[in-house]
Amino acid sequence: MPAPHPTAPNGLPKVLLVAPSIGNAMGPLVAVMAAELAKSVPLSLLVPAHFALPVAGVNIVRYPSGAGKLARLAAMLNPKLWLHLWRVLTTERPTLVHLFNSEGYPVSLLLGLFCRLRGVPFVVSIHDPEHHPGSLLDAVNVGLGRITRHMANALQIFSPRFTPVLAKQGLGHKPLVVIPHGNMAAQYLPYRQAGVAREDMVLLFGRMEPYKGLGTLVACADYLPPQLKICVAGSGPIAPELLATIAVNPNRFELHNRYITDAEVAHFMQRAAVLALPYTHVTQSSLPLIGAEFGLPVVGSALGAFVDDIPAVGGLLVPPNDPETLAKALVKALKLTPRIPPEASYAFLREAYAAWYKSLLK
Repeated sequence: MPAPHPTAPNGLPKVLLVAPSIGNAMGPLVAVMAAELAKSVPLSLLVPAHFALPVAGVNIVRYPSGAGKLARLAAMLNPKLWLHLWRVLTTERPTLVHLFNSEGYPVSLLLGLFCRLRGVPFVVSIHDPEHHPGSLLDAVNVGLGRITRHMANALQIFSPRFTPVLAKQGLGHKPLVVIPHGNMAAQYLPYRQAGVAREDMVLLFGRMEPYKGLGTLVACADYLPPQLKICVAGSGPIAPELLATIAVNPNRFELHNRYITDAEVAHFMQRAAVLALPYTHVTQSSLPLIGAEFGLPVVGSALGAFVDDIPAVGGLLVPPNDPETLAKALVKALKLTPRIPPEASYAFLREAYAAWYKSLLK
């Protein structure tokens, strides 16, 4: 069995950062994370072949993936991929493999097994300690992901609030580090345009999953001042009754139910006066920091990591599923000025990751 690549002269490991999921907001997050981490540690990025974002200063290694969900699943189950992953570990010779997302993907399970066979430390970042309700795929990913987590030498979570969840999953004995979400607003800030005026507008942005609380936001319109419009921007299925309510109230609602480009994200953030996150379930999200960077006060549900993340940017917390309280908070937030916590900077976070990596090789 070939030996792993030796550590760099500064004692840091050679890291293979692995990100099987690169869709929606995860792709930009992976790109920003990899570029920043590479400033502190020798790093390669292993991603599916359809990953197309530029990552400055990073060696990108791709594995075969199909076009479309079914083709990608078939590619992950193809034994040729298994051989490819083994060759990547052999040729890249990392001293540490960091799985950044999607513990339940077949590629993640295989990498965990291959790292054990090669004696390479394998660490896992857990974005969703619990699965989001209403998504069978997410439930399967989190369920299978528990196998990957058990294979890991160490785990990372983004909020200490999920430590008890891991303990209930039998992972309380694993070395655990808490490193918060970084501020990935830099992905969108370059698209700001001069002359875009703020409007009396509440923005809900992101993929329209059932747990995002769109129903609560639509219902809260009855309690908002008449001049305050609600803008909903993002792809994903929306319940027919909500679509009907939005359609018959064009003066109150603005709907963009499609993929939103980075430039459009910046434009919506510049137009809006407040960012709404009325989720019914949440682990953590980059959106509070992104909104704050664009000068948007943030109002969100008092759930998961939002309990810490939203007050950290000067925002307001509300109970989930409470349209009237949400409306009052949105109006109150119009007078707030957001702030950016210094620990959200990637300069801070990349050093936290580098210190974690180094500690794992002692």
